[in-house]
Amino acid sequence: MTSISPLALFLAPASLATLGLLLVPEGGASPSAEGPVPATAPRLVQTEEVAQEEATAEEAERVPILKAGDQKKLVKSLREYFEAKDKDRKVLDAQEEFTDLVTSLHKRLEPNALIKNMVDFEQACLLAGGDYKDNVKSKGKVVEQDFTGVWDDTIAYSVHAPKEYKVKDGPWPCVLVIPDGSVDLANSLQEEWVGSAMAKNAIVAVVGMPADPEAWNQWGEAGSDREPGTPGGIASTFQVLRELKSNYFIDPNRTILLGHGQGTAPTVDIAARFPHLFSSVVLISGDPGDTPAVNFSNLPTYIVSGGGGTTVFQDQIKELGYDNSVFESKVDMDAMWTWAMEHPRNPIPDRIVYSPLAKFAGTAYWLRVSGFSLEAGSQIEAKVDRANNLIEIAGEGFFDIEISYNDRLLDLDRPVRVVINGIEHESELKRSIVGMVNRFYNANDPMRLSVASATYAFKEAASE
Repeated sequence: MTSISPLALFLAPASLATLGLLLVPEGGASPSAEGPVPATAPRLVQTEEVAQEEATAEEAERVPILKAGDQKKLVKSLREYFEAKDKDRKVLDAQEEFTDLVTSLHKRLEPNALIKNMVDFEQACLLAGGDYKDNVKSKGKVVEQDFTGVWDDTIAYSVHAPKEYKVKDGPWPCVLVIPDGSVDLANSLQEEWVGSAMAKNAIVAVVGMPADPEAWNQWGEAGSDREPGTPGGIASTFQVLRELKSNYFIDPNRTILLGHGQGTAPTVDIAARFPHLFSSVVLISGDPGDTPAVNFSNLPTYIVSGGGGTTVFQDQIKELGYDNSVFESKVDMDAMWTWAMEHPRNPIPDRIVYSPLAKFAGTAYWLRVSGFSLEAGSQIEAKVDRANNLIEIAGEGFFDIEISYNDRLLDLDRPVRVVINGIEHESELKRSIVGMVNRFYNANDPMRLSVASATYAFKEAASE
């Protein structure tokens, strides 16, 4: 049997030519060739209140720079570039036209203004990620859909869009529901979710999961001439999300994963493996299972009328010191929806606590780890100190780590410092617009754009 890279299932459909391929980032940089730098530089003390005030002020400055006409030109050029990559024709010509446009736009701005601010690129990539229409079949009603998955399996789902759905009013929240068993998808959506506050305000889809419940929290494998494939629930979920993102103008910072009944445990599994892809997790009338809560530091959870495992999960959350979870005894859909909208995703968090829970996992927000052993319980904690342009990392069980940078994470006009288990690396990173859009083309997440990347040896640093 052959495997499909998890990366492939996050792509827009037109990008399937790149299945399993990760482009080498352009404009990336390795740590200083002179080796680790002694960590002797003085640390500045910054109170939590001051840090919060500075973060709020910095976010307030993140407003679009371009005029509406220039923004349309940027979207058009991006679409043409992505289409050229899809068809593998005249890619360099489209790339040159795109970079020439960005250069011309910058003539009226400060150097690197667009790539440092990122808002215009975020909006442009969001709009260029699909060909969105106001007139969708599911507008105000439940529609059953199916498509052929990457392993030639049939994946079904039901979807409902608000009556008021219009592209110009987006991007729209999205709720991805893992259902309570092998239910009738359309009836489940109509009877359990339509009529609620979330169905009035969000794209809601119920995912058709594999017939075997044991496969719901598995990735799956392709078949062959001699034996059938075994598509898993995780792959099915992400392929449905990919379909939705190609047909609806969806907000990646307000994409909620909801598990109901039997669907709660696989929902926790999916969220724990890919915490950076969802804004929050909602669990209703089910048991979270035995998946550890360590990866939920930046992923708010709302648990209602849970099973026996809920108490264990709640105790873990408290022990870890996370303050982003709610536990309720009764279902109140309006209260749940209000809470969900109060907890949008933070795609560039200041702190990441992450432990890979599957071989195909390894990414969390702006951090990617490799060379880990699941049996060893590898874990990493990374903290951002913007005042000192510094990222501090501690952990064990990895070979190396890759950090994806933008100017929301650190100031790339200054040398970047990364301390891994007490060993400091310092480097100057070069921003690359082409590298940024190529990474977006692969990941299809416009709110996690990175303009540079660097890989650091983790195992070596941990042993010194």
